[in-house]
Amino acid sequence: MRFYSYNHENGIEYHHTPEEAKAAAQAGIDADTEYAGDGWHEEVTETSWGEVRERVVLVEEKPWSEHAGDPDDTSFDLFRRFELNPVEEV
Repeated sequence: MRFYSYNHENGIEYHHTPEEAKAAAQAGIDADTEYAGDGWHEEVTETSWGEVRERVVLVEEKPWSEHAGDPDDTSFDLFRRFELNPVEEV
């Protein structure tokens, strides 16, 4: 899914189309409108939607001692390296 919406009630949600993402963001604003008599939630201004261009993927995982170059170094269990990679449509 290449699109997202975010609001303070639902957090981040992923969508297949920009129309779905925008509608979900607007629904979050509309829900806040219902409770506006109590005052707007201050986080309503953080509502957003957009396109996800890249996501984090795990590209390397190995024992920490191998990464550190010291078989006796047990500071951590694993070394993991992540990168941002373009989102591919599923």
